[in-house]
Amino acid sequence: MQKKTTKYMLAGIVAVIASVLTLASVQNASTLQFDSVTTGEIGYVAGPDAYLASGGRSALIVSVPFDIIEAKRGQNIDVPITLTHKAGKNPLDAYVVRFEGVSNSLILPSAVSKQTPEERSQAIRDNKPVEGLVDLSPFITYSPGRISIAAGETKTITAHIHVPELPDEMIGKHVRFVPNVADENANSGIFPSMITVKVVG
Repeated sequence: MQKKTTKYMLAGIVAVIASVLTLASVQNASTLQFDSVTTGEIGYVAGPDAYLASGGRSALIVSVPFDIIEAKRGQNIDVPITLTHKAGKNPLDAYVVRFEGVSNSLILPSAVSKQTPEERSQAIRDNKPVEGLVDLSPFITYSPGRISIAAGETKTITAHIHVPELPDEMIGKHVRFVPNVADENANSGIFPSMITVKVVG
C-alpha cells in the first residue's frame, strides 16, 4: 500500500523531472504547494478542500514558506516544512508520516551529456540509464524524519539540504527537491510541496 501512496504523489510531480547555514537569499515568501492529488477511491481532485468535499477523511498539506532559495554549490541550507492535518467530516485520528529522500531527480543540461536530448528522452521512456541524471536523495535529510500529526494539528520539521557540486552549466538554474513523504498506514490525501533552489555560484 505504501508504494500505491507514493505513486499517487508522483502523479503530480512528473513534470519536475523534465525541467547548518542560513538561507543565502529568499524571493517571494509565499507558500508553494501542489494543487492536486490522485486517489484510487475518489479520483483526481484539485486542492485539499475539494478532496475533503469529495469524501476524503483528512488532508495533509505539506508546505514551504519560500518560492525560491538562492544558494551556492556546496552550501548547506535548512528549510522549514509545515505539515497541516486538515480534518474532514470523519477525520483520521492522525497521519503518521515518514520523510525519506525525494521523489524526483535532476537532469543536467544537455551540454554536459554525451546523449542527445532525443536519446535522453527515449532512455527515460524505456527506463534505461540516462546520462546526466542526478539522484537528489543523498543530498537531503529531515529532522525529525518521522512525525505524527493529529486532526486539526500543525507541526513543522526541517529539511537539511546540501547543494550538490554541480557543473557550471547549472549556475542560474533551479534544482527542485520534492520531499518523499508517505503515511505509515497508507492513508491517502497527502498534498506534497517542493523546495526550489536557484544555483547562484
